[in-house]
Amino acid sequence: MTLHRGQRVSAATAYLHPARHRPNLTIVSHAMATRIRVRDGRAAGIDWLRHGRRDSAEAAHEVILCAGVTRTPQLLMLMLMLPAPPPC
Repeated sequence: MTLHRGQRVSAATAYLHPARHRPNLTIVSHAMATRIRVRDGRAAGIDWLRHGRRDSAEAAHEVILCAGVTRTPQLLMLMLMLPAPPPC
């Protein structure tokens, strides 16, 4: 449970909304993350699909991913997958 000034609120209201105007933060909503780009063992960027368009972003320092209760674990599993073997 997240509290702000003694009232129960969502995590977005408590943490994200106060920070949304920071110049070093980009928020993309209503998008489906399709890939986390990894460089040197760290998340370095993200690809997403929004309104039928593919887009991406590179991170200078860190990637914060909030993809929901089912999509976040799925993306993390995709990061760990090895390339498919070539067809015989």
